[in-house]
Amino acid sequence: DGVCLLKPKTLTLDEWTTVLDKAKTNLGKPYDTLFDLRNDKELSCVELVRVALQALPDYETRFANFEALIKKRKNLTPQMFFDCDDFEVVYMIRR
Repeated sequence: DGVCLLKPKTLTLDEWTTVLDKAKTNLGKPYDTLFDLRNDKELSCVELVRVALQALPDYETRFANFEALIKKRKNLTPQMFFDCDDFEVVYMIRR
């Protein structure tokens, strides 16, 4: 049990800016209690991360493993970021 900080692999500062700018456009949306990935009118925290990353022009290529995992599991959970090779652990605290 612990706390883990993940990040997408190999994002430049400009790409981070693009992703964060996209995330900001979704502030204030209602929380998606149904976790419906087809509807972005409401977003859960993990859906917000995905929507923000999709602002990258090469999202489909760079996050192909992540999208394959979503397709396979037909869902998106926080654990999937940890399980996917498209992301890396940058900080971990074990309790």
